[in-house]
Amino acid sequence: MIRTMLVALCILCAASACSHGGSSSSTLPSGAPAPRATRYEKGFPYPLFARAKSSKDIDPNTWYGEEAFITDHGLVPNTLVAKVGALVLFINETKRTERIRFLNGTWTSSSIRPGKSVGYRPSASLTYKYEVVDHQNEQATLYVETYYEPGDTPTPSPGAG
Repeated sequence: MIRTMLVALCILCAASACSHGGSSSSTLPSGAPAPRATRYEKGFPYPLFARAKSSKDIDPNTWYGEEAFITDHGLVPNTLVAKVGALVLFINETKRTERIRFLNGTWTSSSIRPGKSVGYRPSASLTYKYEVVDHQNEQATLYVETYYEPGDTPTPSPGAG
Protein backbone atom coordinates (compact mmCIF):
# COMPACT_ATOMS: atom_id res chain seq x y z
CA MET A 1 0.00 0.00 0.00
CA ILE A 2 2.74 2.47 0.98
CA ARG A 3 4.77 1.47 -2.07
CA THR A 4 1.77 2.10 -4.34
CA MET A 5 1.24 5.53 -2.78
CA LEU A 6 4.92 6.44 -3.25
CA VAL A 7 4.84 5.39 -6.91
CA ALA A 8 1.65 7.40 -7.46
CA LEU A 9 3.20 10.41 -5.73
CA CYS A 10 6.32 10.18 -7.92
CA ILE A 11 4.22 9.99 -11.09
CA LEU A 12 2.12 12.95 -9.94
CA CYS A 13 5.23 15.04 -9.20
CA ALA A 14 6.82 14.17 -12.53
CA ALA A 15 3.63 15.04 -14.41
CA SER A 16 3.34 18.32 -12.52
CA ALA A 17 6.93 19.28 -13.36
CA CYS A 18 6.40 18.52 -17.04
CA SER A 19 3.13 20.46 -17.24
CA HIS A 20 4.80 23.51 -15.66
CA GLY A 21 7.82 23.46 -17.95
CA GLY A 22 10.02 21.66 -15.45
CA SER A 23 13.00 19.69 -16.58
CA SER A 24 14.99 16.87 -15.09
CA SER A 25 18.22 18.12 -16.66
CA SER A 26 20.30 20.69 -14.80
CA THR A 27 21.12 24.01 -16.39
CA LEU A 28 24.01 26.36 -15.78
CA PRO A 29 23.22 29.45 -13.73
CA SER A 30 23.01 32.68 -15.68
CA GLY A 31 26.47 33.91 -16.56
CA ALA A 32 28.22 30.63 -15.76
CA PRO A 33 30.63 29.41 -18.40
CA ALA A 34 29.45 26.61 -20.65
CA PRO A 35 31.62 23.48 -20.65
CA ARG A 36 34.47 23.68 -23.16
CA ALA A 37 37.95 22.33 -23.83
CA THR A 38 40.69 22.91 -21.29
CA ARG A 39 44.43 23.52 -21.34
CA TYR A 40 47.30 23.52 -18.86
CA GLU A 41 49.67 26.43 -18.41
CA LYS A 42 53.23 26.10 -17.17
CA GLY A 43 53.39 27.24 -13.56
CA PHE A 44 49.61 27.00 -13.07
CA PRO A 45 48.55 23.76 -11.37
CA TYR A 46 44.93 23.50 -12.54
CA PRO A 47 43.17 23.22 -15.91
CA LEU A 48 42.11 26.45 -17.61
CA PHE A 49 39.70 27.00 -20.47
CA ALA A 50 41.30 26.60 -23.90
CA ARG A 51 42.35 29.94 -25.38
CA ALA A 52 40.12 31.66 -27.90
CA LYS A 53 41.85 32.29 -31.23
CA SER A 54 39.86 35.39 -32.22
CA SER A 55 37.39 37.95 -30.89
CA LYS A 56 34.82 36.23 -33.13
CA ASP A 57 35.13 33.07 -31.00
CA ILE A 58 33.93 34.64 -27.76
CA ASP A 59 30.90 36.25 -26.19
CA PRO A 60 31.49 40.00 -26.64
CA ASN A 61 29.80 40.84 -23.33
CA THR A 62 31.25 38.38 -20.79
CA TRP A 63 33.96 35.78 -21.38
CA TYR A 64 35.45 33.27 -18.95
CA GLY A 65 39.06 32.82 -20.02
CA GLU A 66 42.38 34.59 -20.17
CA GLU A 67 42.25 36.51 -23.44
CA ALA A 68 40.99 39.95 -24.37
CA PHE A 69 41.05 41.38 -27.88
CA ILE A 70 41.73 44.88 -29.16
CA THR A 71 39.55 45.26 -32.25
CA ASP A 72 38.66 48.07 -34.64
CA HIS A 73 35.33 48.30 -32.79
CA GLY A 74 36.73 48.40 -29.22
CA LEU A 75 37.75 45.90 -26.58
CA VAL A 76 36.25 42.40 -26.60
CA PRO A 77 34.86 41.21 -24.26
CA ASN A 78 33.33 43.99 -22.18
CA THR A 79 34.00 41.86 -19.07
CA LEU A 80 36.73 39.23 -18.93
CA VAL A 81 36.64 36.77 -16.01
CA ALA A 82 40.14 35.33 -15.47
CA LYS A 83 41.92 33.35 -12.76
CA VAL A 84 44.51 34.58 -10.27
CA GLY A 85 47.97 33.48 -11.43
CA ALA A 86 46.95 32.60 -15.00
CA LEU A 87 48.48 34.58 -17.86
CA VAL A 88 45.97 37.01 -19.38
CA LEU A 89 46.72 37.86 -23.01
CA PHE A 90 45.76 41.15 -24.63
CA ILE A 91 45.68 40.40 -28.36
CA ASN A 92 45.79 43.15 -30.98
CA GLU A 93 43.51 42.48 -33.96
CA THR A 94 43.86 45.99 -35.40
CA LYS A 95 46.28 47.26 -38.04
CA ARG A 96 47.93 49.72 -35.65
CA THR A 97 50.23 49.34 -32.65
CA GLU A 98 48.33 49.68 -29.37
CA ARG A 99 48.93 49.62 -25.60
CA ILE A 100 46.66 48.68 -22.68
CA ARG A 101 46.50 50.63 -19.41
CA PHE A 102 44.75 49.82 -16.13
CA LEU A 103 42.78 52.87 -15.01
CA ASN A 104 44.05 52.53 -11.43
CA GLY A 105 47.57 53.17 -12.74
CA THR A 106 49.11 49.86 -11.64
CA TRP A 107 50.05 48.54 -15.10
CA THR A 108 50.57 49.70 -18.66
CA SER A 109 51.53 47.24 -21.36
CA SER A 110 54.39 47.53 -23.75
CA SER A 111 53.50 48.25 -27.38
CA ILE A 112 51.37 45.52 -28.96
CA ARG A 113 51.99 45.28 -32.70
CA PRO A 114 49.19 44.18 -35.04
CA GLY A 115 48.57 40.44 -34.73
CA LYS A 116 50.68 40.19 -31.55
CA SER A 117 49.86 39.98 -27.85
CA VAL A 118 51.19 40.99 -24.47
CA GLY A 119 50.58 39.16 -21.21
CA TYR A 120 49.70 40.15 -17.66
CA ARG A 121 49.69 37.70 -14.75
CA PRO A 122 47.37 38.90 -11.95
CA SER A 123 48.52 37.99 -8.45
CA ALA A 124 45.35 38.86 -6.55
CA SER A 125 41.60 38.61 -6.87
CA LEU A 126 40.65 42.12 -8.01
CA THR A 127 38.60 43.99 -10.56
CA TYR A 128 40.48 46.15 -13.06
CA LYS A 129 39.02 48.69 -15.46
CA TYR A 130 41.32 49.03 -18.47
CA GLU A 131 41.52 50.96 -21.70
CA VAL A 132 43.39 51.24 -24.94
CA VAL A 133 45.97 54.04 -24.48
CA ASP A 134 45.03 57.03 -26.65
CA HIS A 135 41.49 55.63 -27.10
CA GLN A 136 39.92 56.32 -23.69
CA ASN A 137 36.47 55.56 -25.10
CA GLU A 138 37.60 51.93 -25.51
CA GLN A 139 37.31 50.55 -21.97
CA ALA A 140 36.53 47.12 -20.48
CA THR A 141 36.71 45.24 -17.19
CA LEU A 142 39.03 42.44 -16.09
CA TYR A 143 37.54 40.54 -13.16
CA VAL A 144 40.15 38.26 -11.54
CA GLU A 145 38.89 35.48 -9.30
CA THR A 146 40.49 32.64 -7.38
CA TYR A 147 40.56 29.30 -9.15
CA TYR A 148 37.96 27.63 -7.00
CA GLU A 149 35.33 28.48 -4.46
CA PRO A 150 35.52 27.16 -0.87
CA GLY A 151 34.38 23.56 -0.80
CA ASP A 152 35.51 22.82 -4.36
CA THR A 153 38.47 20.54 -4.90
CA PRO A 154 40.25 21.36 -8.16
CA THR A 155 42.23 18.59 -9.80
CA PRO A 156 45.94 19.47 -10.12
CA SER A 157 47.53 19.10 -13.53
CA PRO A 158 49.68 16.05 -14.23
CA GLY A 159 53.05 16.52 -12.54
CA ALA A 160 51.91 19.50 -10.45
CA GLY A 161 52.53 19.17 -6.85
